[in-house]
Formats: sequence, structure tokens, C-alpha cells
Amino acid sequence: MTFPASENDKILFQMTAQKQNLPFEELCSALKMNEEEMEEYIATIILKGYLDMRIDQPNKKVIVRTQPKFTLDPEQPITKEHWILMNSQLKLWQKSINEILEHLTEN
Repeated sequence: MTFPASENDKILFQMTAQKQNLPFEELCSALKMNEEEMEEYIATIILKGYLDMRIDQPNKKVIVRTQPKFTLDPEQPITKEHWILMNSQLKLWQKSINEILEHLTEN
């Protein structure tokens, strides 16, 4: 199985492209799941290695650490999901670089 495969995978992928901290309430609403179902779904995504995330139950949020690396097969067309993944990775890298630059200019 490739990721993202289901409609919920695509929704989650798009959400991780926009934010690194995803409140449970937002995830439940977007995925149309109750909190228990959402946590189970996220745990499955984490265990399968599709996304590097952490469930922060006390603060009721999911923290996105990194997204999976991938390689493109020149024999296969680039799909919308590939573009979403690349966009998400670039946004996370940009955020990390900006944080480093801010830290360097503070010191």
C-alpha cells in the first residue's frame, strides 16, 4: 500500500503540509472521526512509518516531526499526492531554516 491511499490519508497529508501542531478537535472534524478513532488512525499511520508524528494526549494535539522521504519512479507519472508531499516537506524545511536563522540572529 502506498501513502496517501485513502481520502482520510489525503486529508491528513494536506493538514500536515499546513501545520506542525494539529489539535485533536481539528483532526476529528476533518477526518469525521471521534477522538478514539482518530487516535487509533494516527497511531496506525505512525506505526507504518508513513508520517513521523507524536500524539500529545495531555495537550490534545498531534505533533508532526517529519514526513517520509520518497523517490520518484521515472516510469510512473507524478501524482497530486507527490506534489502534496513535496510541498509539505519544503514548508517544514523552510520553517526549520527560519527558526535556525532567528536563533542565529538572536545570539
